[in-house]
Amino acid sequence: LLEAVLARLGELEHNELLVEAGARLAGQFLERKLAEQLIVYQAPVLLGGEAKPLVEIPGLERLADRFEFRLRDARAIGEDLRLTFIRK
Repeated sequence: LLEAVLARLGELEHNELLVEAGARLAGQFLERKLAEQLIVYQAPVLLGGEAKPLVEIPGLERLADRFEFRLRDARAIGEDLRLTFIRK
């Protein structure tokens, strides 16, 4: 379904799409290689235990299966960081 929606947007000449997503949808875009850029906002806090992950990608448990990115930009926004990554 994601591929079909993106194909239709391309037909309509929409060449860029900003997706603000939760862990599951973000994981779908990354797993299917539908995202070229990833922007992460990091607050100066840590969570653990049962906290929601940044992305949900079932089966992605080994370092060998990782997704690699290159840091394109990092800037402070108040106390938070805005990190922009480009897929390698």
